[in-house]
Amino acid sequence: SGAIGKADRILDDLFPAQRAFVLDRGHPDTRRIAVRTPGQAGKSTGVRARLMRTCLTIPGAKALYLALSRGSAKEILWSDLKNANQQYDLRASFNNSDLSMTFSETGRELPSRILLAGADDQKDIEKYRGIPQDEVCVDECKSFPAKLLEELIDEVLQPRINTRNGQLVLAGTPGKILDGPFYHATRVGSPIARPWVDRERPEWLDKAFEWSFHTWTLADNATTPETAALWARALAFKATRGWTDANPAWRRESLGEWTTDAIGLVYRFDAAKDTWTPGPATEGNPFGLPPE
Repeated sequence: SGAIGKADRILDDLFPAQRAFVLDRGHPDTRRIAVRTPGQAGKSTGVRARLMRTCLTIPGAKALYLALSRGSAKEILWSDLKNANQQYDLRASFNNSDLSMTFSETGRELPSRILLAGADDQKDIEKYRGIPQDEVCVDECKSFPAKLLEELIDEVLQPRINTRNGQLVLAGTPGKILDGPFYHATRVGSPIARPWVDRERPEWLDKAFEWSFHTWTLADNATTPETAALWARALAFKATRGWTDANPAWRRESLGEWTTDAIGLVYRFDAAKDTWTPGPATEGNPFGLPPE
């Protein structure tokens, strides 16, 4: 029941898609992994397992969990880490002031540490320059401004990961905006991302890629009575709304797929309320829309 044995116990409690995500180390040249799921599908449990296993298996490991804000990082993972500490008898200590979990009784000379923090603006991300890390997970990725997330990944975190040959993980749920680093790291057909499930397909053998990405649905997480009930409720709600499998909300929130909702981007003209008058129709503007 030493550190390695506890790391194996953590792995044993995961369902197959979670386990594959936790064990993935990405392409050897980039060591970048991404995971995209709907909410309540077990993503946070997988992230927690990765961070804890890193600390149990690497002497003096440093692991960093970043959410959009320090408050959301605490809300998402802090209680789960404390529960896991008891469940797996990790004998870790917790500092509630800096949101750190220290593994000091794992038979290692150097303690390992998980730190929870936020990265919601330029000032925040500057804090993480110069601090080498064995594992960094950035969560809530769809909510980050694209430019901020890109700088955080390439200019702040990756150099710190390179120092210790660690892994960088992006995690989150899909959204409506089909753009940004997280979208391109987790979309099928992306030139920089390989779906983990396609790892043995001939077109990916010996092919360079930046991100190894994982995805699963609420149904994949239906492995206990509680999670099976969650999937059943999602199906029931879908039926009451009369949604088909193609409904954008269903695809995002239950299947974890990227899809936009075009109707949300359309302004419906109401002749009884609106006073806009079309301009002259032209070859390039047959509906007489304003130039802008």
